[in-house]
Amino acid sequence: NYRSHTLLSRLSQLVKSIPKSPHPHLPSAPDLPDRITRFIGAILTLESQHSFRDSGKFRSVSDGLVTLSAPIVGLSDWKAARNFASLSLAPEPIVSSIEGDGHRWETNESGNGKSNRLKSKADNSRGNGWRKKKIVYGRHPMQFIDLFLPSFESTPVAGLSASMSSGDNENNKNPLSENDNNDNNGNRNFHAKSNNNDNNNKRKTPVRGTIFFVHGGAWGAGCPWMYRLIAPAFLSRGFAVAIVGYRTYPDAKCVVRDQVGDIKDAWNALRDELKFLITPIDDGDKEMGWVGNVVMGHSSGAHISLVMIVDMIGEMMASHSSQSNDNNGAAVEKLQGVNGGIDSTTNKDKGSKPASYPWHPDYYIGLSGPYDISHHYDYEAGRGVEQISPMKPICGFTRENFDKASPAKRLLAYLAQFPGHPTDDGNAVALQYLAPKILLIHGIEDGTVPFT
Repeated sequence: NYRSHTLLSRLSQLVKSIPKSPHPHLPSAPDLPDRITRFIGAILTLESQHSFRDSGKFRSVSDGLVTLSAPIVGLSDWKAARNFASLSLAPEPIVSSIEGDGHRWETNESGNGKSNRLKSKADNSRGNGWRKKKIVYGRHPMQFIDLFLPSFESTPVAGLSASMSSGDNENNKNPLSENDNNDNNGNRNFHAKSNNNDNNNKRKTPVRGTIFFVHGGAWGAGCPWMYRLIAPAFLSRGFAVAIVGYRTYPDAKCVVRDQVGDIKDAWNALRDELKFLITPIDDGDKEMGWVGNVVMGHSSGAHISLVMIVDMIGEMMASHSSQSNDNNGAAVEKLQGVNGGIDSTTNKDKGSKPASYPWHPDYYIGLSGPYDISHHYDYEAGRGVEQISPMKPICGFTRENFDKASPAKRLLAYLAQFPGHPTDDGNAVALQYLAPKILLIHGIEDGTVPFT
């Protein structure tokens, strides 16, 4: 309803739109930054705001400010700067034959027999052993993935040393079995089991799962390198980390067709790469073994990635719509076979290794995301930034398109295509087995994307 951009019109409409129950965590009166953006929005013409947004200047300014402020992180936290440098300079993983490819096998004698530990040449020169691979999945320069792999000895749990074990005397032990000897640092050695005859797996990095991270930036800014420091915490716990780049506005014109489409293409491209690079850790311990694949997004990236999850659910429900006529027991049995069931809890809860590297989202984590676009547009209008923000054009300009780009309303639209009410047993059973476990994290005093 914020049709006029004059300051008086904004203030009068804002007063009329104030709900009877104020937001429980945000101040009832506009703070100084909001008053400034309202004032700027009132004095600038719509043409100048749209030109700034549509020409890419919004992206240039936003990314430029982040780039200029990046050195401050290094000055304030030397460990973060060291990790950033290690990730940026990490060598690429080598995938070829075992002989002459840069990998070597070290044979260590222990009281229980021999254990083979796969190392790369990079481990000798870089203490953490992380490796980085850039995966290009499209023709546009923004369509790429920064993939980071943990070292061959990255530990499932801090303080433990994990390695690939093929000792003949350990076949009947727990797959993550404790070695009688300690390593040179006094840490207790644990070994992830490997099939003696599976040389392909011996060349791959054992991981506990993959983090598929979609960066934010108001749909019109942001780059994977800006979020690189999310990787070390997961790499140290044995996860592969993929930070996904995608086209931002104005290179992308539609959030569903272009940006969600890019993320889907990245998901598929990463699947094709990972089968040569990593393998699930063979571990029967729930606390230290296989976890699964986590789709994670921040801010607008949380919105884009959740729409992708919803579309995945809708596509699988459509491909198995004939199950709606079955009884619930038959439907459950069939849905458990869809991609292993997106929520593959049977193997996951037991900590056991899947037969091959599974590529479906087991979890979704949204960080400070806007999930109701129409609601967020009203909030941006109250701050005076709705005409300069890329959200309005990339989500389709109209309330109808805003609803189509909102994950919950989009999911309801998918469910409406199937017999029965969305809350009927058949659809409830479908969602139970097709939807990953979801965790939404939000700061309650977030004044940019408010907690709702």
